[in-house]
Amino acid sequence: MALRRRDIFRITMPTVICPMKPSQNNFVPFSNKVLIGHPWVWVDFGVRGYRKAATSPTEHRKRAILLVQMYRCPFEEANAFLAKNHSVAAMRQSKFNSMIELFSKNNITLKEIYRYPGVFRRNYDTISSRFEQLQKMGVYNIKLAYVNASKTVFERRLALQHREKLARDVYQDVPTMLMACLGISRQEVTALIERNAVLKESKLSTLKMKLELLVAQGVTMNAILEKTWILTLPIEQLESRARMLRRNSITFKKCSAKTFFNLLKCPNDSLEQTVENVKSELQVLGSCDTKEEFLCKSLHCDITHIDILKRSYSRILNVRATKLHATLTFLESCSVSREDIIQHGRLFSFSTETIENRHRELTELGCHKVTAKLLALDGRDYRKLVDRLKSQII
Repeated sequence: MALRRRDIFRITMPTVICPMKPSQNNFVPFSNKVLIGHPWVWVDFGVRGYRKAATSPTEHRKRAILLVQMYRCPFEEANAFLAKNHSVAAMRQSKFNSMIELFSKNNITLKEIYRYPGVFRRNYDTISSRFEQLQKMGVYNIKLAYVNASKTVFERRLALQHREKLARDVYQDVPTMLMACLGISRQEVTALIERNAVLKESKLSTLKMKLELLVAQGVTMNAILEKTWILTLPIEQLESRARMLRRNSITFKKCSAKTFFNLLKCPNDSLEQTVENVKSELQVLGSCDTKEEFLCKSLHCDITHIDILKRSYSRILNVRATKLHATLTFLESCSVSREDIIQHGRLFSFSTETIENRHRELTELGCHKVTAKLLALDGRDYRKLVDRLKSQII
């Protein structure tokens, strides 16, 4: 029998009448609804008068018992959950049962249900369909937050899972992908993952995107193999830095591997200054695409001489272009021969200021021909040379 408007004031049970927000109930129209104390009874002030719209004490108890049976939780805990979440307590019993069975079937924990009670307001078919879509992508350990996301967020996550499935169809696992892309053996991959444990937990699709992004920037696989930590950086960071590098016309080919990777990993607060430094280097390089070309042009030699220079100092290509230019300009002004510089590339491990100070000191001590070999001496040998020259003066 439907309740009439005047009957609201004739209820004799101990109760408090509490106005509720429309979002807290599950009925249409959402107009003038109140919760009338215990037991949980919703009353709808519709245009046709009052009607009972929610659970009786028996139905409320049934829902709590279902939670106890499905999840082996204390009855008091289940009852408290329903008391706290009125929309769950007021929904249709059939829908509640179906949702709980669906969650149990897909290994959703009770803790997740307690954390996301709003999932009960969603359409059963929508939630069931999301579970099925994820399982088709090979995802079985599904979290409730995943299927409870908005349509836009869920579709974006589903697209990521689709990419992951495609990557797994090709590579199967992370070691297989690294072996194929980096061209290394299984033993080398094992050692690599031991040094960078985060790689083992990486998604194949994300790892594939990182490799493709780095290759698109001109990074060689050998360079990645030497700096494998670059693959542990977040994909979002790599993507944003790649866009920044394109805007500033900075490529891997034009700067050293050390400089390029530093641009990818440096903190945001120092990024601007780092970019300005790199742009200064590129300005020094001018029309030269690589440091090898720049060295050939500055030393007036061909690439075979640069190979000799790299053997004499293996890290020569990691030296900043601005420093190379300053050092070569000074040595040229001091009439140091090109052949001498190429044979003693270790000279570039010192700062330009140190080279200038050594040249001045040796000249003042009467050394008539200051060569690159003398300037490139290590600290102990250089001090011995200075002491010998001083003893000759005395």
